Amino acid sequence: MATNKSVGAPAPAGGAPSESKAGKYLSEVRTELKKTTWPTRQELIAQTQVVMGLLVVVGVYIAAWDFILGQVYAGLLRLLGIEARQ
Repeated sequence: MATNKSVGAPAPAGGAPSESKAGKYLSEVRTELKKTTWPTRQELIAQTQVVMGLLVVVGVYIAAWDFILGQVYAGLLRLLGIEARQ
């Protein structure tokens, strides 16, 4: 004979749940963190170097375009006879 069991049954009325929502959440976070594969020190250093290198490349790219567009803008102002403020 089959029994009628509810998997997600609510806590009994009037009684406090055995575990608070925050406690349950932190317990689940701890479980997930145990499943995580953390990088080794060497992998972390290598990935950090890649990020730093890309930051330098992007910074130089933006600085170059800023300089080029500034020169074009100044040239246009000179061409039109407008004095640029500095």
